[in-house]
Amino acid sequence: MTRKTLYLTSSESQSFAVVRRIDKFDWRRVGDREYLLVETDIPVNLSTYELSDVSEREFYLSNRFVEEREAFRSLESFPIYVNVWVPRPEINGDEWTQDDLFNLAWATLYDNLIDAEEKRW
Repeated sequence: MTRKTLYLTSSESQSFAVVRRIDKFDWRRVGDREYLLVETDIPVNLSTYELSDVSEREFYLSNRFVEEREAFRSLESFPIYVNVWVPRPEINGDEWTQDDLFNLAWATLYDNLIDAEEKRW
C-alpha cells in the first residue's frame, strides 16, 4: 500500500460525515475497473446498511464523475468525488465483479485535513 495521507468525508452520508484519515491505499482491479483500496482510521458499522454486524475500515473507492477520472487515477487534483464500496458479505474467492461490491456512500476525497474539515458540509 502507498504511504501518503488522504482524507475521506461526506456531506451526503451520515455514516461518512466524520473526516476519516487514510494513511494506506493501493490500486486494485475488480472486474474491468480500477478501484482505490483505502484503509481508514475510523471504522464504519456495516449493520447500518444491513450487511453484517461488523465494522469495516477498508473501502474500495471509484471516481464518481467521468471528467474526474484522470484526477482520481493520478491523485493530484483535489477534491475528488468518489463512490465508497465494500465487498458483499456473501462473496468468497478472489475473482470479483462490480456486482460483488455494495455501494455504501457518495463521498469526497481530499489531500489535506483543512479542506476536508471546511468543505464537508
